[in-house]
Amino acid sequence: MKNNSNKKSKSQYKEEGSFSPSFKTVENNLKETIVSVEDLDKLYGSKSNNSVVTTIGNKGCLKRYVLKCASLQDVTNEVTGTKALEKILPVTKIVAHSLKDRKAWLLREYVSGILMADITNHFELLEEVGCLQELEIKKESLIVKGYAKSTKKLNLDEYLGLASNKLFYQRLVGERYKKFYVEGKFLPQFMNKKILINGKDSPMTLKKIFESILKKYSLIKQVCVFPGHGDAHQGNVIVSDKGDIVFIDNEYSGMMPAYMDLSKPYYNDLLGTLFFHFHERLLSYFEVESVKNDKTTLSLNIRLKQKLNARMKITQIKLKQRSKYLNDKEDFLTLNDYLFMCHTLNRDPNQFPEVVRWLFLAFCRVLYEFDSLDPESIYSYFED
Repeated sequence: MKNNSNKKSKSQYKEEGSFSPSFKTVENNLKETIVSVEDLDKLYGSKSNNSVVTTIGNKGCLKRYVLKCASLQDVTNEVTGTKALEKILPVTKIVAHSLKDRKAWLLREYVSGILMADITNHFELLEEVGCLQELEIKKESLIVKGYAKSTKKLNLDEYLGLASNKLFYQRLVGERYKKFYVEGKFLPQFMNKKILINGKDSPMTLKKIFESILKKYSLIKQVCVFPGHGDAHQGNVIVSDKGDIVFIDNEYSGMMPAYMDLSKPYYNDLLGTLFFHFHERLLSYFEVESVKNDKTTLSLNIRLKQKLNARMKITQIKLKQRSKYLNDKEDFLTLNDYLFMCHTLNRDPNQFPEVVRWLFLAFCRVLYEFDSLDPESIYSYFED
């Protein structure tokens, strides 16, 4: 985990009002005194609702914790998810928490180490993937061991009640869809247009894809579920100083379909971080050479500049390790359905630079129809 250099005292935080619960509440719970609080940059320098808290106990020993201040629902979900996972996966333990409305927080143990995402971002540029592959195999083997310990069937109501559905169904029918694709200043104009990539046609528009996924939710009878993290992309996995794998941010954890559990790490670790954090690196892989936009069709001419070698190998490991559990008959949605929702309902793409928006629209179609069990089939869309 990466800490920024803005270390602040208790008094500074009180003055700025950036600390949700009172320090006294946390101190009384721990029976320790807080001596400093540091902002925590969780993912690629982006802001986080986590802070590193340093305390001193009666015996003069300094201790470190991670403090998360969030909504009552999010903290409740993380407490519940951590309890569900701690018997099957190595997760950071919750030391204390409060579920008071508008002042919800939790304190978890601090693990000294580095995010897997930071390791990938470094070694990807050097094209050294051996270390990444070893870590990915280690992480995925832990997840699959959890699958083997429990399985059951859920009906529609039970499925819709899963915390992990915040990442999918709740976004599809909620404010995110409305904000991005109804009220947005860029994307709504393409909802009913065909998207051609290098002259390759498709009958599906964005609107039809969203409608087809929503229809599948109404047809569910039962779905097979396993114990999963739900959001185990590399930005939520710490490699400790001892080399151990530790999972953090467990608010979406619990029982879920194997495709659902795979989709967020598959998407984020292959393409998502490039779209949402590294536009320059994304444009080192793909180049938009021309755009033609008429009343019915968006035609994009896109060239593949170089292949996603490191990220592709990591994705292939995920698929190989979980292959026993990936079965269309066990889920009413396909892996492509989940990947499409990861791509379209994550953050507001209307805010992207123009050239990235064109690539975003191209991948709306690609992720819905490529062979997701053969991720290298992505490349076929950008070949002459």
